Amino acid sequence: MRVSIGLICFVLLIQSCGNQREKEAYQFFIKANAAALQRDDREALRLFTEAIEKKPDWADAYYNRGLCYRKAGRMEEARVDFQQALQLDPEFGMARYSLAKLLADSGKWEESLTEFKSLSATYRDSTYVLIGLANANSQLGNYALALVGYNRALSLANKIPERTEILVNRGNLFYLQKQLASAESDFRQALKLNENMDFALNNLSLIEAQKKRFPEALSLVERAITLRPNQSIYLNNRGYILLRLNRLPEAKEAIESALRLDDSNAWGWRNLGVYYLKVNQLADALRELRKAEKIDPTVEGVYYYLGEVNRHDDKLSAACDAYRRGERLNDIDAITARKMYCLP
Repeated sequence: MRVSIGLICFVLLIQSCGNQREKEAYQFFIKANAAALQRDDREALRLFTEAIEKKPDWADAYYNRGLCYRKAGRMEEARVDFQQALQLDPEFGMARYSLAKLLADSGKWEESLTEFKSLSATYRDSTYVLIGLANANSQLGNYALALVGYNRALSLANKIPERTEILVNRGNLFYLQKQLASAESDFRQALKLNENMDFALNNLSLIEAQKKRFPEALSLVERAITLRPNQSIYLNNRGYILLRLNRLPEAKEAIESALRLDDSNAWGWRNLGVYYLKVNQLADALRELRKAEKIDPTVEGVYYYLGEVNRHDDKLSAACDAYRRGERLNDIDAITARKMYCLP
C-alpha cells in the first residue's frame, strides 16, 4: 500500500521522463497537486485530466483525480477513476482502499466487502482495512465476522480517533443484536475519548429510552443534534422520545423536520403514525403507518401500532391480523396485545 493517504506527488521524477509528452504530463501532475493543496478543486481536476491525456497509462493520475472527484461529490466518476488506477496497477493499495470506502459510503456493501477482503489478504494489521471489513460484514448481517474484525482492530489501534470509531461501530453491532449492556459500555467508552461523538450520544439516548429513562434520553439526543443539527435520524429519535414524554406538539414538529430531510425513513413515518394515534386521528395514523410498512415492514412496532389503530377503530379482526404479523417478528408488544385481545 502506498505510504500516505492523499495526493501523490512525483516532483523528483521529472528528469527521468523519456519523451516530451511524459514531461508535459508530469508538469500538469505537479501543477494539479499544487492546485489541490490550495483547494482549487476545479483547476486540479482540469490539470489531472491534462496529465492523463498526455500519459493515459498513469495510475497515480487517475487515483488523484478520483480523490478530487470524490471531494466534489462526483462519486461515479471517482469510482471509475479508482477502478482505472487498479486496472493499470492491481497492487495499488490506496486506490483499492479508496474504492472500497467509496462503495461503502454509497451503500454498495457487497462490492465493498469484496474490495476490503482483497486488501485484508495483504494488510492484515491495518486498522483502516479491519474497520472497513468489519463495517461491511456488520451491514450485511455477518455479525460474528464483524465482531472478530472490530476486536482485532481495537487491539491494534493506538490513536484516539481510531479507537473511538471502533468502539462506536462495535457498540452499534451490539445494539443491533440487542446486547444493550455491551452496547452501552462501548458508547460510554467512546464518549470518554471524544465527548462530541454525536453518533454515540444518539445511540446511547436510544438505550436510555429503552430503559424508560426518557429525560436522560432526551438530554443525550439533544446534545447530538447540537453537534449535527440536520441529521434526520437524530431529529426523528428526538421526536420519538418526546412522544414517550407526551410532549406531542414538539414531537410532531421534530418528526416532520426529520421527514423533510429524509422521507425514506420508515421510522419517521412510524413515529408520525404513533403521534396521530395518540391524538386519536385514526385515518391519519393508518396512512402514515402504512407508509412505514411499505418502506420497511421490519421496523420495530409497526404492526403493533397498526393493530392498535384498528382496535381503536373497532376493527378487531384487522387488529388481530396486524398483531399476528408483529408476533412473527418477535415484537413483544404485538405478542402481548394478541394474547389480550384475540383468540388463539
